[in-house]
Amino acid sequence: MTKILVTGATGHLGRQLVPRLLQAGFAVRAASRQPASEMQKKTPDVEWVQIDLVSGAGLAAAVSHVEAVIHAASGAGPSRKSQQVDVAGTQQLLAQARQAGIGQFFYISIVGIDRIPFSYYRAKLAAEAAIEQSDLPWTILRATQFHSLLDMFLHGLARLPVLLVPTSFQFQLIDSG
Repeated sequence: MTKILVTGATGHLGRQLVPRLLQAGFAVRAASRQPASEMQKKTPDVEWVQIDLVSGAGLAAAVSHVEAVIHAASGAGPSRKSQQVDVAGTQQLLAQARQAGIGQFFYISIVGIDRIPFSYYRAKLAAEAAIEQSDLPWTILRATQFHSLLDMFLHGLARLPVLLVPTSFQFQLIDSG
Protein backbone atom coordinates (compact mmCIF):
# COMPACT_ATOMS: atom_id res chain seq x y z
CA MET A 1 0.00 0.00 0.00
CA THR A 2 1.35 3.42 -0.97
CA LYS A 3 2.07 5.65 2.02
CA ILE A 4 1.65 9.40 1.56
CA LEU A 5 2.88 12.14 3.87
CA VAL A 6 0.52 15.12 4.14
CA THR A 7 2.11 18.25 5.60
CA GLY A 8 -0.34 20.74 7.05
CA ALA A 9 -2.69 17.86 7.81
CA THR A 10 -4.70 19.92 10.31
CA GLY A 11 -5.07 22.96 8.03
CA HIS A 12 -7.95 23.92 5.77
CA LEU A 13 -6.82 21.65 2.94
CA GLY A 14 -5.07 18.93 4.94
CA ARG A 15 -8.23 18.19 6.96
CA GLN A 16 -9.97 17.47 3.66
CA LEU A 17 -7.14 15.49 2.08
CA VAL A 18 -6.48 12.96 4.83
CA PRO A 19 -9.90 11.23 4.82
CA ARG A 20 -10.05 11.27 1.02
CA LEU A 21 -6.66 9.62 0.74
CA LEU A 22 -7.75 6.96 3.23
CA GLN A 23 -10.95 6.35 1.25
CA ALA A 24 -8.86 5.95 -1.90
CA GLY A 25 -6.86 3.18 -0.22
CA PHE A 26 -3.64 5.02 0.65
CA ALA A 27 -1.79 4.77 3.93
CA VAL A 28 -1.49 8.27 5.40
CA ARG A 29 1.13 9.85 7.59
CA ALA A 30 -0.33 13.17 8.71
CA ALA A 31 2.11 15.90 9.73
CA SER A 32 1.43 19.05 11.71
CA ARG A 33 3.48 21.49 13.74
CA GLN A 34 1.25 20.72 16.73
CA PRO A 35 1.30 17.38 18.56
CA ALA A 36 -1.55 15.06 17.68
CA SER A 37 -4.70 15.60 19.73
CA GLU A 38 -6.26 12.74 21.67
CA MET A 39 -8.97 12.55 18.99
CA GLN A 40 -6.39 12.35 16.21
CA LYS A 41 -4.42 9.67 18.06
CA LYS A 42 -7.57 7.53 18.05
CA THR A 43 -8.02 7.88 14.28
CA PRO A 44 -7.30 4.44 12.89
CA ASP A 45 -5.15 4.14 9.77
CA VAL A 46 -3.56 7.57 10.21
CA GLU A 47 -0.07 7.92 11.60
CA TRP A 48 0.36 11.36 13.16
CA VAL A 49 3.79 13.00 13.31
CA GLN A 50 4.90 16.40 14.56
CA ILE A 51 7.16 18.46 12.30
CA ASP A 52 8.53 21.97 12.33
CA LEU A 53 9.29 23.32 8.86
CA VAL A 54 11.13 26.32 10.31
CA SER A 55 13.62 24.36 12.43
CA GLY A 56 13.49 21.14 10.39
CA ALA A 57 12.59 19.09 13.49
CA GLY A 58 10.88 15.82 12.65
CA LEU A 59 11.26 16.09 8.87
CA ALA A 60 13.65 13.15 8.41
CA ALA A 61 11.35 10.82 10.34
CA ALA A 62 8.26 12.19 8.58
CA VAL A 63 9.54 11.37 5.08
CA SER A 64 11.00 8.00 6.06
CA HIS A 65 9.29 5.09 4.28
CA VAL A 66 6.74 7.16 2.37
CA GLU A 67 6.39 7.11 -1.41
CA ALA A 68 4.92 10.57 -1.90
CA VAL A 69 4.58 13.92 -0.16
CA ILE A 70 1.62 16.26 -0.45
CA HIS A 71 2.95 19.56 0.86
CA ALA A 72 -0.10 21.49 2.03
CA ALA A 73 1.53 23.31 4.96
CA SER A 74 1.79 27.06 4.70
CA GLY A 75 3.03 30.08 6.61
CA ALA A 76 -0.16 32.03 5.98
CA GLY A 77 -1.58 31.55 9.46
CA PRO A 78 -1.53 33.91 12.42
CA SER A 79 2.27 33.76 12.70
CA ARG A 80 2.76 35.01 9.12
CA LYS A 81 6.05 33.18 8.67
CA SER A 82 5.84 32.90 4.88
CA GLN A 83 9.57 33.12 4.18
CA GLN A 84 10.53 30.68 6.93
CA VAL A 85 7.76 28.14 6.33
CA ASP A 86 6.96 28.40 2.63
CA VAL A 87 10.47 28.96 1.30
CA ALA A 88 13.08 27.74 3.79
CA GLY A 89 10.74 25.07 5.17
CA THR A 90 9.96 23.75 1.71
CA GLN A 91 13.68 23.66 0.90
CA GLN A 92 14.34 21.63 4.07
CA LEU A 93 11.46 19.29 3.28
CA LEU A 94 12.76 18.82 -0.28
CA ALA A 95 16.25 18.00 1.00
CA GLN A 96 14.89 15.37 3.39
CA ALA A 97 12.55 13.99 0.71
CA ARG A 98 15.47 13.70 -1.70
CA GLN A 99 17.53 11.79 0.88
CA ALA A 100 14.59 9.48 1.58
CA GLY A 101 14.08 8.75 -2.14
CA ILE A 102 10.53 10.10 -2.34
CA GLY A 103 8.89 9.16 -5.65
CA GLN A 104 6.57 12.17 -6.05
CA PHE A 105 6.32 15.61 -4.45
CA PHE A 106 2.99 17.44 -4.72
CA TYR A 107 2.70 21.11 -3.84
CA ILE A 108 -0.50 23.08 -3.44
CA SER A 109 -0.10 26.67 -4.56
CA ILE A 110 -2.35 29.54 -5.63
CA VAL A 111 -3.57 30.78 -9.00
CA GLY A 112 -2.15 34.19 -9.92
CA ILE A 113 0.73 34.33 -7.45
CA ASP A 114 3.04 35.39 -10.27
CA ARG A 115 0.91 38.53 -10.83
CA ILE A 116 0.18 39.70 -7.28
CA PRO A 117 2.96 41.49 -5.36
CA PHE A 118 1.99 40.39 -1.81
CA SER A 119 4.83 38.92 0.27
CA TYR A 120 2.91 35.69 0.95
CA TYR A 121 2.44 35.12 -2.78
CA ARG A 122 6.11 35.89 -3.47
CA ALA A 123 7.03 33.26 -0.87
CA LYS A 124 4.73 30.69 -2.51
CA LEU A 125 6.32 31.50 -5.88
CA ALA A 126 9.81 31.04 -4.41
CA ALA A 127 8.72 27.69 -2.96
CA GLU A 128 7.49 26.65 -6.42
CA ALA A 129 10.89 27.59 -7.87
CA ALA A 130 12.69 25.49 -5.24
CA ILE A 131 10.48 22.51 -6.10
CA GLU A 132 10.99 22.95 -9.84
CA GLN A 133 14.78 23.06 -9.32
CA SER A 134 14.81 19.97 -7.12
CA ASP A 135 15.79 16.53 -8.39
CA LEU A 136 12.45 15.09 -7.31
CA PRO A 137 9.52 14.29 -9.58
CA TRP A 138 7.02 17.02 -8.74
CA THR A 139 3.54 18.31 -9.41
CA ILE A 140 2.43 21.83 -8.55
CA LEU A 141 -1.30 22.45 -8.38
CA ARG A 142 -2.36 26.08 -8.39
CA ALA A 143 -5.85 26.30 -6.96
CA THR A 144 -7.94 29.41 -6.51
CA GLN A 145 -8.24 30.78 -2.98
CA PHE A 146 -10.35 28.86 -0.49
CA HIS A 147 -13.61 30.21 0.94
CA SER A 148 -11.84 30.58 4.28
CA LEU A 149 -9.80 33.50 2.85
CA LEU A 150 -12.92 35.59 2.28
CA ASP A 151 -14.27 34.57 5.69
CA MET A 152 -11.03 35.78 7.31
CA PHE A 153 -11.08 39.01 5.29
CA LEU A 154 -14.70 39.85 6.15
CA HIS A 155 -14.22 38.87 9.79
CA GLY A 156 -11.37 41.38 10.00
CA LEU A 157 -13.51 44.10 8.45
CA ALA A 158 -16.39 43.33 10.82
CA ARG A 159 -14.28 44.54 13.76
CA LEU A 160 -14.57 48.11 12.52
CA PRO A 161 -17.46 50.29 13.71
CA VAL A 162 -18.66 50.53 10.10
CA LEU A 163 -18.37 47.64 7.68
CA LEU A 164 -16.72 48.97 4.55
CA VAL A 165 -16.48 46.35 1.83
CA PRO A 166 -14.33 47.13 -1.21
CA THR A 167 -16.40 46.65 -4.35
CA SER A 168 -13.42 46.36 -6.69
CA PHE A 169 -12.11 43.08 -5.25
CA GLN A 170 -12.77 40.03 -7.35
CA PHE A 171 -12.68 36.52 -5.93
CA GLN A 172 -13.09 33.15 -7.56
CA LEU A 173 -13.10 31.00 -4.48
CA ILE A 174 -13.10 27.23 -4.15
CA ASP A 175 -14.19 24.98 -1.33
CA SER A 176 -11.14 23.28 0.15
CA GLY A 177 -13.11 20.02 0.12
